[in-house]
Amino acid sequence: CALINELCCKHYCDHRTKNNKNRLDFQPRDKVCCTKNGYVTDRNKEVSPEAEDLENGYVSDRARTKQRLPGLDGGERLRGNGATQRDGSGDKMKSKEKNKERLCNGEIFFIKHDVTEEEAGSQRSRKQRYLTLDDGDGRMLCVSFRELQRECKLQHAWARTIHTFQVCVWE
Repeated sequence: CALINELCCKHYCDHRTKNNKNRLDFQPRDKVCCTKNGYVTDRNKEVSPEAEDLENGYVSDRARTKQRLPGLDGGERLRGNGATQRDGSGDKMKSKEKNKERLCNGEIFFIKHDVTEEEAGSQRSRKQRYLTLDDGDGRMLCVSFRELQRECKLQHAWARTIHTFQVCVWE
């Protein structure tokens, strides 16, 4: 399988499957598959912190007066930062789990884009790499490369197609 992946990657994408440090090298146009089930965050579906707070029932005092929400009456409680939370609303962790996309073992994707972003504002700039994956059926995901590798163990998938459609020929 490794040899087939190497040959196909060189033929179709003009690069090798591993870099000079012997790590898997994923680039746009590569055919990849997940080797493990996992949940990843789709950047296209990420919710802004303000929208997430509203969804969870957290409302700042300023927004509270603008929206003319009722005051603190048994159904709400004051949070430490001056905002209020309505009882019965979901937990922040549940909200984050809702935004995660499930990728299953064996799912095949093509890498459409590979973007590296730098987060400014801190002493040490942190780079974040994002891959845009397309499954060919209209499902597009933009996910963090680090999270994708940790959760789903991405690998090249050129050989998988050959194994799937392999036919025995009897002479």
